[in-house]
Amino acid sequence: MALLRAARPAARTAEPGARARRELVHVLGQRKLFQKALPGVMHAFIFWGFLVLFPTIIEAMLAIVDDGWSLPVIGEAPWFLFLVDLFATLVAVGIAIAFYIRKVQRPDRFRGSHMEEAEKILVATLGIVATLLLCNATKIALGQTLHPSAEPVANALSSVFGTGPPTETLERVFVWSHVLIVLGFLAYLPKSKHLHIITAAPNVYFAKNGPSGRLEPERIDLEAAEEDLRFGVATAKDLSKKQLLDLFSCTECGRCQEVCPAWNTGKPLSPKLLIMNLRDAAAGTDPGAGEVELQPLVPNAVTD
Repeated sequence: MALLRAARPAARTAEPGARARRELVHVLGQRKLFQKALPGVMHAFIFWGFLVLFPTIIEAMLAIVDDGWSLPVIGEAPWFLFLVDLFATLVAVGIAIAFYIRKVQRPDRFRGSHMEEAEKILVATLGIVATLLLCNATKIALGQTLHPSAEPVANALSSVFGTGPPTETLERVFVWSHVLIVLGFLAYLPKSKHLHIITAAPNVYFAKNGPSGRLEPERIDLEAAEEDLRFGVATAKDLSKKQLLDLFSCTECGRCQEVCPAWNTGKPLSPKLLIMNLRDAAAGTDPGAGEVELQPLVPNAVTD
């Protein structure tokens, strides 16, 4: 048994390169999310969609200046046009699934989450892909696309538009709307729960790679004056960088709450609400506040 215990940490320690590859697959493959089929498909459609559609945001921003501009090499490539059309549609399907889960299924794991904020994000995301598809549809109607058959959804939508000045105006309206929604989304992102799209990947990469359940030794300055000695976490400033990254990576999905024995036996403890309260306390802390007295986390963020 002693040999097994000694071997276990080494067995779980990966080389940096191998670990990076594993964590990359973990994030891109959406592995944990597929533990639930419908939410997994929904999130994968939206996640993979925005990876594919990211170049179109740059294209749209430059198209505001020059309506004939497209990305070099790939901009008019039939395979790229098809991928854009496909994944813009899949993102819209993913959003429809998300609303079905939230409005029809209404799982208990969402209790306590910021539902209105999540719905605003979903509507904004739908606006991004809808304006993209409609913009491409007007370009097809105006004959500005070389391969309309590569964009089946946008091509079908193009039948709604004519070929005259009104469609030219609508094309400009859709381009501007697309860019403004994207910029508004980016401005809203830092203060929203959707910040996890930035923090999730580094958070997975910096996850503990040692034996499961191992407690890290406390970093206590025994030479500090008694009034400065800290055991554990008293205020938000006592949280480590990794702990803060954990807090801001929470998506409020409630999967932790769903499997919590305390919550499932009617007790007030919810791991999700605990994380959300700590995150709100940390978000309200100004790192440059100097000597401003910080409120203790207990009982302000964490109740008895």
